[in-house]
Amino acid sequence: MKERENGWVDVHDEALMVQLGIRNPNAEPRDPSVWTKSVKEKSLLKRLRNSKGGILATGGMFEKYEPLFKYKLIITIKKNDKFMTFDKKLKRRVFKTVYSHTCYLKEVPFILNRYCDEEGKTLIRKYKFNGHDFNGLG
Repeated sequence: MKERENGWVDVHDEALMVQLGIRNPNAEPRDPSVWTKSVKEKSLLKRLRNSKGGILATGGMFEKYEPLFKYKLIITIKKNDKFMTFDKKLKRRVFKTVYSHTCYLKEVPFILNRYCDEEGKTLIRKYKFNGHDFNGLG
């Protein structure tokens, strides 16, 4: 009690520090089966951490892949009656096989889905988005 009167506290006395509320009591030891990782878990975490698009590599934030600007999408399709027009001057059918759209990357799948025949098969031979060529879908 003399220590309290002087204002002096022995910081090396663990029991006194806990009793005075200056330090928290020792925590119970953790269960090693819960807090340790297996070899398989460690390798999985290492793979995720080192991958470019992994969640852990970006600090929990997803990378943005969508460009901020609209780019040109050029689609080449097979000849089909669905995308045919009649030219009055030439007096014959004209098959239009190249289409151009200006769109965001996010809109590309929806535009490509438009170019299907009545049976649902794709008519796309190839398409080009932002200068990159892609082969047909089927």
